Amino acid sequence: MVKQRFLLLILGISILSTALVIRAQDDLFIVFIEGRDLGAAATSDVGPDGTSLFMEMLVARGAQVARITPDEAIPVDADAAVLIRPTRRLQVPHVARLWTFLRSGGRLLLAVDPENYHLDSTNARPGLERSRLSALLAQDYGLLIQESFLAKDYFSTETIQNLYTNYLLAQAEPNGHPVTETLQHYNLPIWIWGARHLQVEPVGLGSTAIPLLYTENAFGETDSTIFADARDATIIPTPLEFNPAVDYAGRLTIAALGHSTSNASEVLFLSDSELLQNGYGLMTDDGVPRYPGNYVFAQGVAEWLVGFPADGGRTLPEDFTWLAVDGNGDDWSDQVARYPEADASLPSATYRIEQYRMFRDDQYLYLRLDMNEPPGAVARVNLRFDVDNDGLNDVLIAVNADGSAQRTAGEVRSFSDARFAVDEIIELRVPLRVLPNLQRVRSICAAFTIENSTEEQTPCIRGELLIRQATTVALFDARLADEILVTAFSYERANLRLEPGLEFPRITATSNGTVFAAIGRDAAGEWIQVQNARFEGWIARFLLAPNGDVMQLPITYTN
Repeated sequence: MVKQRFLLLILGISILSTALVIRAQDDLFIVFIEGRDLGAAATSDVGPDGTSLFMEMLVARGAQVARITPDEAIPVDADAAVLIRPTRRLQVPHVARLWTFLRSGGRLLLAVDPENYHLDSTNARPGLERSRLSALLAQDYGLLIQESFLAKDYFSTETIQNLYTNYLLAQAEPNGHPVTETLQHYNLPIWIWGARHLQVEPVGLGSTAIPLLYTENAFGETDSTIFADARDATIIPTPLEFNPAVDYAGRLTIAALGHSTSNASEVLFLSDSELLQNGYGLMTDDGVPRYPGNYVFAQGVAEWLVGFPADGGRTLPEDFTWLAVDGNGDDWSDQVARYPEADASLPSATYRIEQYRMFRDDQYLYLRLDMNEPPGAVARVNLRFDVDNDGLNDVLIAVNADGSAQRTAGEVRSFSDARFAVDEIIELRVPLRVLPNLQRVRSICAAFTIENSTEEQTPCIRGELLIRQATTVALFDARLADEILVTAFSYERANLRLEPGLEFPRITATSNGTVFAAIGRDAAGEWIQVQNARFEGWIARFLLAPNGDVMQLPITYTN
């Protein structure tokens, strides 16, 4: 090992002596390593596999960007280097150039897909272990790259062969790191399209490391023969299945940052290259990011590459509802406070609702209640609606402090994607799927438990309580979690129907790319019952791209 590192160093020094780029001293300089030798993603490619949008983020932050091939030395005055989606094997000279650059204190961004990962016309074979890059990252940066593929138990051998049916969600580690601080604040997940995982050694000999992104309830498949061979269709993939003897399970890291304490260099490793590619993590619809979590994460990565400038630079797209349901009212500055009329406010012995704010976007109803006393003892909030305008309450929505919720309209139905938070204020987020399509609420009540007593106090406000319609869209659909997901794909729009069959009424027409949670199917598997924050209904199977085997779904409809 020592001999190998010495040879890499000698080769790197000889490379370094030949590299010189003339430029302004104060310019921030970032190089992208591209070219056919590694089959890496290119900044000149504006298509789905390209990285032109990520490069634009860097340019917008004042960086000068250059492209080099893997056979060229990284310029001595480069501040950072980027290598995204190498599909061909890294060679020892390539690794030597990277290591020479890092020894000078630079920053290196690596985004590398799993070994043998099927990418339509090719298989990704970066060969991190064979090139010794994995060993060097582990020893000098505390990043232990694993040869695995992250899968859910409902994934199938068929769905993992296609990027458009191979997707799941990941979360930001709650550690306060500036790369992911926006994701943490809004509890905003990101999408990934096929990833390996890595282990992190927080403190090593000459290094520190911190995890940034993780996924739970997945497993790390260690058999790379599960993927089809893009060059030989006669090779049958090994079935995808969890083997507890050799596979990984639990909370698995998919992105981490390593720091060398000896030379202050840093390596940010992403185990899914699609995070930064135009047609996946940075995809837009009419200029609006399809995946806001991925967009703000890419901004965080860009800011890390340019050294976290003092003036920031991160911008949040105005198209979204940037509201964290956390019991803090800072996000409500643009919402008009409404004061209940004296005869509409029903105070309890201790508590009184002094003002409320309420609005809806495309997926959720948001409610804020300001009390006369700190609302620490609140047990639940009830919303009542008069659907047929007869003066009687027909629908009750009850959201409990633990996040559980029920809808009562003749029968009681529970739902799990509401959110409740109490701190300085009471905040509530309720999916529109369970609400009547009305612009008013008849009453809002907050039930408080009394210390050392079974008694409750329930201050209310009643009347025609207006729900303001916002022009923004929700950041994320919280209904999409830990179950088979389906994406609607159609040349026009996919019809969502009340029941499975063309003869049943259409609820709505969903736009291309809309994601639903799959909750059931008919006996033949020709129709899938789906649900998101806004709708519930049935869509024909042929219009959907599922990320798992839909025949595992329960049969929820029989003729």
